Amino acid sequence: MRFLVIEHNPKLGRQICRILEDQGYNVTLTASGREGEEEAARGSFDAIILHVMLSDHDGGQVCKD
Repeated sequence: MRFLVIEHNPKLGRQICRILEDQGYNVTLTASGREGEEEAARGSFDAIILHVMLSDHDGGQVCKD
């Protein structure tokens, strides 16, 4: 499975990725809502873990887009 993690807190993002990778998942991390949207449009992900209150973009809007 491939996960996209959209998290603006670098430490938390790395922790989430490490946990998922330790379970054998392929993980892509982005640090902003806009970057996450671009990555989601380029790739094929089974799941997206999205922080709702991002620093540059509303997470709810990212989900809708």
